[in-house]
Amino acid sequence: MSDVTTKSKKLPAHCSHRILDSKATVFKALKFLGWFAVLSGAAYLLLGSSPALKSFAAESSAFLLSLSGVDAVVGHSLSNPTISFGSSVAQIADYCGAGIELAVLFGIIFASTDRTLRRRAAGFAAGALLILVFNAIRIFLVLCFFSSSAPMMSAVLHDVLFRASLVVFLATYYAVWYYWDGPQD
Repeated sequence: MSDVTTKSKKLPAHCSHRILDSKATVFKALKFLGWFAVLSGAAYLLLGSSPALKSFAAESSAFLLSLSGVDAVVGHSLSNPTISFGSSVAQIADYCGAGIELAVLFGIIFASTDRTLRRRAAGFAAGALLILVFNAIRIFLVLCFFSSSAPMMSAVLHDVLFRASLVVFLATYYAVWYYWDGPQD
């Protein structure tokens, strides 16, 4: 055998043939999506139909109604709390408690592994507080504009505000939190 020494050529970073290199954007995106799915799914199992969240949503929304001059009474049953106001009664069901929003926020914040755990915890805590306030205002607005003579319009308002809270509010909050001052050590 000959004693031949070969030098291996190192390819520039942009010519790398490793698609799932740990520094590749694709790898980072897949890692983020995986963590997001696991964390938000677990959080939803815990928060999705939380009686405490539904009660808080009912009490805080009734409080806002009372501040606006509308007498509102919260009734607590075994399944879902209700808000009685005027001649109407609204049931605060699972989706009204903000469990989905909190689960998505938890997943998206804690899947951002390029931020410190302390920063993620603070971001989630601030976001959770804002979600609970926003949720009370959302329910308050739906109840204020509820009309028994136009139930379809009331349903559209309810659905639009619910989806807006999921998409616009969460995406905006996450973008502001994430890009506020960049990665931290």
